[in-house]
Amino acid sequence: HINYYLLGLVIFLVLFGMLFFFTLSSLTSLRVFNNTYGYVLSYAIKVCIGIAMGAVAFFLPMPFIKKWAPLFFFLNLFFLIAVFTPLGFELKGAARWINFGFFSFQPAEFVKLTSVLYLASLISNRFEKSPKRRWMQAAKKGYDDVMRVFVPLLLMLLSLIVILYFQKDLGTLGIICATLI
Repeated sequence: HINYYLLGLVIFLVLFGMLFFFTLSSLTSLRVFNNTYGYVLSYAIKVCIGIAMGAVAFFLPMPFIKKWAPLFFFLNLFFLIAVFTPLGFELKGAARWINFGFFSFQPAEFVKLTSVLYLASLISNRFEKSPKRRWMQAAKKGYDDVMRVFVPLLLMLLSLIVILYFQKDLGTLGIICATLI
């Protein structure tokens, strides 16, 4: 089901952000595009792409997400390491990009999403066999159950810390650590 309060908040923030973006970028847009709407149109296109991707994500069944989240995380971890190979290149002083010829992307941006999905899948899978499916009760029942989630979380964070430290992307590292902990 749809959480209308959250949906309303997201719509408000997107529209409010668009208003601020228009206010702050209109002079630069006039200089670059010869109209005041150039950057706002680009923002609106990205919002439409985000809405389409959000709609697809909304209709994905939860078992599908739980099944594929680990694969997406480890694939993303592979791309984070691939930044140090010839696939990776430096842009504006940051060696964090991967180039496939027809497009380039920054894997550290995707790891924010895939790490959260992986951790949620991990917690869900570890405690789904617990009685009454209440993970808090399962976590309280013993040290072993907590360690079944805590050790993989620490290993995941440690791998991300090492890779992102060498990419000199401490901002993304801070966001990921704050989100996962």
